[in-house]
Amino acid sequence: MTVAPPVGGVRKAGSRPSFLLPIAATLLSAFSPAATAHAAQPAEETEVADTMAACREAIGETTLVWRPANLAAARAAVIADDPDALFALRALVAEADAALGNGPYSVTDKTDPAPSGDRHDYVSIGPYWWPDPTRRDGKPYIRKDGQVNPERDGPNFDRTRSGALADDVPTLALAAYFTGDERYAAHAERLLRTWFVDEATRMNPDLRYAQAIPGRVDGRGIGIIDTHRYIDIVDAVLLLEAIGMLDEETVSGMRGWFDAYADWLVTSENGQEERGEENNHGTWYDAQLMAFSLFSHDCAEAQRAFNHTLARIAAQIDSDGSMPHEKDRTRSFHYHSFNLEAFLIVARLGEHLGADMYTYQSPEGSSLIGAISFMAKYAGREQEWPWQQIGEPAFDANWRNLRRASVIYSDEALARLTAKAAGRDPADRILLLTWPEE
Repeated sequence: MTVAPPVGGVRKAGSRPSFLLPIAATLLSAFSPAATAHAAQPAEETEVADTMAACREAIGETTLVWRPANLAAARAAVIADDPDALFALRALVAEADAALGNGPYSVTDKTDPAPSGDRHDYVSIGPYWWPDPTRRDGKPYIRKDGQVNPERDGPNFDRTRSGALADDVPTLALAAYFTGDERYAAHAERLLRTWFVDEATRMNPDLRYAQAIPGRVDGRGIGIIDTHRYIDIVDAVLLLEAIGMLDEETVSGMRGWFDAYADWLVTSENGQEERGEENNHGTWYDAQLMAFSLFSHDCAEAQRAFNHTLARIAAQIDSDGSMPHEKDRTRSFHYHSFNLEAFLIVARLGEHLGADMYTYQSPEGSSLIGAISFMAKYAGREQEWPWQQIGEPAFDANWRNLRRASVIYSDEALARLTAKAAGRDPADRILLLTWPEE
């Protein structure tokens, strides 16, 4: 795997990097880039043999979403005392230091077992479902779109633990890569083994009981969205493996878990239900299936998922770049950004297959570039958003999408726009280091 070594080599526990300096972050300003979609043909099945060979070679050499070239560029920027890179790294290390005191997390920590009776089964409830105030036991729950029931983050559900894991592991892995401090890698491995590998504490590789609705159903296909951030966990594993900071047994256990999970995504009723969703849920299903299949070396399944996402573009993105299935949501800005993020991840994963979504345009005029341009119009002008948005717009998520796009398309105007928004959200630290300006 062609990932550069940590800055300054490997540091033993207790050693501290000495090159961390803060810089001031500036505010986002409005900008509307003039991006034009170029016609391209969708990936064809006719060259599967060549594609699969290229895929197998690629996934043995690189992380999946994090580009090794980007990591190397960020490393070089740190060495050169670039203030943006140093700011991002200083913030990342602070997050990693905090993560050293977190966890380990396990699905077996919940107060009650899953409906199956097995504590190893992941359990969560739908975010927008609330107790019915007209019923003594509150069941069946009723829907309030866009209004999150805080009960979902309670101790009897696994969502908060899973989210903390997805926060900590990538942060620790990147900190290990940039500083060489083995403490970060060791704690990341402890978190990974507890959640995915060790028999006493591991999560079963399925989501049968995700996003349940009390009094209605024990689990739903749309609950598969709960593991979308495991894509970053997979990259963290690959990065730690590349720099020699993860035990081979742990890597093997992780691949086995995600191979089983990808199989469940394809064969289960819940998985088929989520695959059929026509909004962000369907796109994130494809993104997860692609990432987990590539990680477990199933390039053919990854290719099928990519082709399915390509077909979604015409249905999910209008010719003006807006998203028809996200407009009617009470948090429509958030879901436009969320869906665009999934498309960008699938496009990046498609690179491992030799497939190009970046310049593809459907016969109807729908394209990824169109969606990016549409969202860029509202960066810094979120108050002008034409549809309903309960609460604050997801401007940080939109910024992160535009940051990726500025690097992918080498768009100087987008780069200027996103440079003014850096550092407002903890997730920005990772993005500044995994998608540095070229």
